[in-house]
Amino acid sequence: MKTITRSAITGLAIAAVAAGTAGVAGAQMKGGSATKANISISKATVRVVPDGTANTAAYMTIRSTGIRDTLKKASVPTSFAAMTQLHRSIMKDGQMTMVEQKNGIGIPRNGVQQLKMGGFHVMIMGLKAGVTAGQKVPITLTFSKAGVVKVTAVAMEM
Repeated sequence: MKTITRSAITGLAIAAVAAGTAGVAGAQMKGGSATKANISISKATVRVVPDGTANTAAYMTIRSTGIRDTLKKASVPTSFAAMTQLHRSIMKDGQMTMVEQKNGIGIPRNGVQQLKMGGFHVMIMGLKAGVTAGQKVPITLTFSKAGVVKVTAVAMEM
């Protein structure tokens, strides 16, 4: 009886730990999220890079409900990186190049703007250290109408 009880308890403990770990991994895969006024942010992630790498990028999904807006700027703590810029990767003369989006990134009314590899993204430059998987990176987004939205991105291998 004691052996069965101990085995059952051990099995339940292992299952609980496995379920908890799966939940954490699932949350990391989704990335961070935030909502303010008519703007919601989901799947906020930052690319993992090793020490000595100067730059990385942040990606996310931005959804607007009811208004057309513009992402005007993004920032991260100066303890994390020196600066950020809004960029778009485009194919030019057969080569992929990045172009700073000085006027911001448009968010369509009742629509979605994807910040993703090969497209719009937040370029994070002058990293103070490498970025490790699971690391949480606070990002402050400033929109022309919705104002400031803070989101915590999760670092992921890409």
